[in-house]
Amino acid sequence: MQSFEKNNRSKARVIAHAMKALITAADNVLIMSHKWPDMDAFGSSIGAYCICKYLGKEASIVMDKHNEAIETMYRQVEDTDQYNIIKYERAMELMTDGTLLIIVDVNRPGLLESMDVYKKAKDLIVIDHHRMTGDSIQDATIAYVESYASSASELIAELIQHFSQKRFTSKLEAEAMLAGIMV
Repeated sequence: MQSFEKNNRSKARVIAHAMKALITAADNVLIMSHKWPDMDAFGSSIGAYCICKYLGKEASIVMDKHNEAIETMYRQVEDTDQYNIIKYERAMELMTDGTLLIIVDVNRPGLLESMDVYKKAKDLIVIDHHRMTGDSIQDATIAYVESYASSASELIAELIQHFSQKRFTSKLEAEAMLAGIMV
């Protein structure tokens, strides 16, 4: 067990380092999950947004519709005016050759919030806890897909630890990720 944990921490550190390079080099970052996001999709999106904000990069969460499962947390996030949540049409307008797309909590293109955004992205990071299948995304620049994890929010929380020794998440961001882990 100790060896597994050590290897996992090493992998998370390597992934975080590679993510930092891609995020820093990007013109902008779009974060997207699956259609009708659940709390894990939303919490991991908020966590990825937090990483981008920490690195000083403009980011947007692509979400067309949400359901009542995330309504309370969604309203809290929306009320802060600190997060850029956009519809897929706006995401398409923002996309350039230098846009980085971070996909969380899903690794199958058919389940994505927007297939058009995915198809237009040149650089892409996938962070997910679901098992890979024959129709999983194959063209990711970075794929951190670990089925041992309880959630994509757990994977994002692991990665956040490797960006700074100091805490840079807000209470709301931590609660969103914790809610994603708990559900």
